[in-house]
Amino acid sequence: MNKKKAHPFVKEITFLGIIVSFLLLFPLSLFAQGEADFPERAVEELKKCQERANALNEYTLTLIKQERIRGKLNPAQNIYVKWKKPLMIYLKINSGNDSGREIIYVRGKNNDKMIVSPGGILGAITIKISPESRMAMRNNRHSVAEAGMASTMRRINTTIKEDMKKPNHKIRLTYVGEEMYGDTETVHVRVENSSYAARTEIYIYKSSRLIYALFSYDEKGGLIESYIYKDIKTDVDLTDKDFDPKNKEYKF
Repeated sequence: MNKKKAHPFVKEITFLGIIVSFLLLFPLSLFAQGEADFPERAVEELKKCQERANALNEYTLTLIKQERIRGKLNPAQNIYVKWKKPLMIYLKINSGNDSGREIIYVRGKNNDKMIVSPGGILGAITIKISPESRMAMRNNRHSVAEAGMASTMRRINTTIKEDMKKPNHKIRLTYVGEEMYGDTETVHVRVENSSYAARTEIYIYKSSRLIYALFSYDEKGGLIESYIYKDIKTDVDLTDKDFDPKNKEYKF
């Protein structure tokens, strides 16, 4: 008895069904490992961000900072920043208990100490203290001498390089991709299992390639530190007066 041949159309439908079934399963595994397949792209983006920050001679910005100190997550601070090479920094805290506090640090001047103005819990006292002193570091994870976008990125990139040199390291870099962070276009990079933090989420401005935000978490998902860099202005003309406590606009 002759078998009836399947119509060519039926064969095509059967073949397409197999292909569709394969595609329904394949993307799951593809995308599941897809993020981890681009560590080189993640390194490239972090390098670009570092180079862009290194190239800046001066800028102003608003920093939204929150850090966990000795197990306690401090409230977020709004800080206005002026920064100029080689290392001149002016900070004004605009929120919290230290609102109104001003800080100036110029490497090599004032006996290499930072000048802290009235405001906050110190009241009307202006003091000079070392950036690494216990008092200066009491509510800070990083010294004022490390302030700046370039220093932040250097800290991350240096940790990555050092971790990758370790045998059997578990550090994982992920190029997550382009994302909208609120109304800001960013490039998102993730660093996991580094000696810096269990997980660090880094968002980079897509337009300028400068850092937009950084969030670091511990093994339990608790926030260690977060920094958001807003209102960055690089077309400024900062002078020595901007880092002089005798500036009449300041309250030193």
